[in-house]
Amino acid sequence: MVYKTLLAIFVLSGLTACSAFTSPTTQRGRDASLPQLNVEGISYDQRLSKYANQFVVSDEQEFAIVRGYPYAEFTGSGIFATDPLRVMKVDDQWVKNIPISLNVNQTLNAYRMSIRPIKIPTGNHQLLVSGAGWENKALYTQLPTVNYQSGKSYVFKPSFAKGEVSTLTVYEYEADSRFEPADKEGIVLKSAVSSPVEIGNYDNQKVADIFEK
Repeated sequence: MVYKTLLAIFVLSGLTACSAFTSPTTQRGRDASLPQLNVEGISYDQRLSKYANQFVVSDEQEFAIVRGYPYAEFTGSGIFATDPLRVMKVDDQWVKNIPISLNVNQTLNAYRMSIRPIKIPTGNHQLLVSGAGWENKALYTQLPTVNYQSGKSYVFKPSFAKGEVSTLTVYEYEADSRFEPADKEGIVLKSAVSSPVEIGNYDNQKVADIFEK
């Protein structure tokens, strides 16, 4: 009986681990399943630059920048590691991620992408973002359509309250250059440009259905 119990636990653990690496419904599976940038032969700093500029096709194109709010400090990997907020999709176009490397693991890679603002063309856009979940539960949130204006900076910031629905709101902000990109103090919030929406309002199985076909 003990043998059967241990075997069942082993099989269940194996299935959970496999799911974590293959399904976009988990953090690791998400980062492995979504489109990847071609970064062969370039440094990590150059990869971050390519990541940030992927939606801008020319130097003359007007753009806004958008990023997730650094709601928690980087805590490394593990089941209780915080999942940083970052853009997954701009309208109908998926964001291409930086592939994981030997020197930068999945958790650190996700964190560095989250604090790097992405340039998006000016105009009305609806973003799909991820974050504020945990290792075995990736949360996806569809933000309201916002008119992103040229030369302005935007951040989607969470609001957590015990016993209440956690939400995300898009704000215009100014960056305080005295602080690092990961510091909350470096993000000076201005006015909200969207209504708050519930975190995880987008069924993550929809994402899984796309990338598991």
